[in-house]
Amino acid sequence: MSKILVSLVSNQTVPNVMFIKEIKEIDKYLFITTEQMEKNHKRDIIIKACSDIVQDNAAYIVVKEDSIMDLQSQLGTYVDNETSDDDVFIVNLTGGTKLMSIGAFDFFRKKESQIFYLTLGKNTYRKIFPDVKHRDFDITYRFTLDDYLQANGISVNRKGEGLKFDIELTKNLFSMFQNNQIKDHLSALKELKEKTRKNPKWYKNHRSKPIGYFEGLGDLLQAVNWDIQEIEKREIQYLRGTWFEEYIYHYCEKILPADMLGINYELDIGQHVNNELDILFMHENCLYIIEAKTNIRGQNNVIKMNEIIYKAAALKKEFGLSCKSYLFHLDKDYEQQQGYQKKLERAKIMGLKVVGLDDLTPDNIQATIKKIMDGTL
Repeated sequence: MSKILVSLVSNQTVPNVMFIKEIKEIDKYLFITTEQMEKNHKRDIIIKACSDIVQDNAAYIVVKEDSIMDLQSQLGTYVDNETSDDDVFIVNLTGGTKLMSIGAFDFFRKKESQIFYLTLGKNTYRKIFPDVKHRDFDITYRFTLDDYLQANGISVNRKGEGLKFDIELTKNLFSMFQNNQIKDHLSALKELKEKTRKNPKWYKNHRSKPIGYFEGLGDLLQAVNWDIQEIEKREIQYLRGTWFEEYIYHYCEKILPADMLGINYELDIGQHVNNELDILFMHENCLYIIEAKTNIRGQNNVIKMNEIIYKAAALKKEFGLSCKSYLFHLDKDYEQQQGYQKKLERAKIMGLKVVGLDDLTPDNIQATIKKIMDGTL
């Protein structure tokens, strides 16, 4: 007797990967797919993500997505040629089209089978055949961050390696924003931006410049207690904003395991999605993405959020329901600025939640992250 796990392939690959990882002691795997899913390599993505389990013990059939008759005919051929009378089928109906699900259910309910459906957005699955008293089961499998990305068929082009600068320096920079002292040094930050833009060669080649090359920079460094004589690309990026990513990462690191957390990822997502992500973490099989911005205003103090909102919507489309996006920012008095309320309403519609400075102070940020994780923020 063999136990055969049957999966219906669709654009959302994660439910199939999760179910394969969850169900143990399977002898064979059968994938019911379509021509379009084969062109999109969805079956390959699932098998690659489950390569520790699914190897030479997998078969597949390509069916017409809108034909129950074709699906059942091909299943009949597979069963007649590849299985024994005492084989048991474990069927996951979460993927595929509606007609594929109906056809597969009707076919396998006449066999020795157990048929299941994953509850999307929850770590549970339900037995829908045969009818039993205890129908709902907890999913014990948990994705790491990199495993989740692989289960979605997304390659990582680049990822950060944790904190690059001293955390006390990063906290000093946050304190300047919190106490509004940064306003005295905005010209120095603007100078950094302008001179690297106008003279990009030395910057891109990671050559250093003396601190005095940038007007006002020495005062800023003294204010945050940073004693350096020269500055290059890495330090400039840090002062212009990556310090805030490191600040968030530091506090996430206190709560989350290392394999659930990432900083400064560049993903191979697609041409219509900004593929650089500041902070990512996994919790209970849900992906959380944090965009870190020290400033969300453009010219004339107009709130500038359109690109971030679009990015959140695109990521939601790519990852599905199990993806939540947040904007962390340090802008003060932003609620009174022109266009903010309309932008906030649009952000909510697109699934982007906005978190301001008061919730991100050293005293509050860990509680904020925990609220995100438990679904109360």
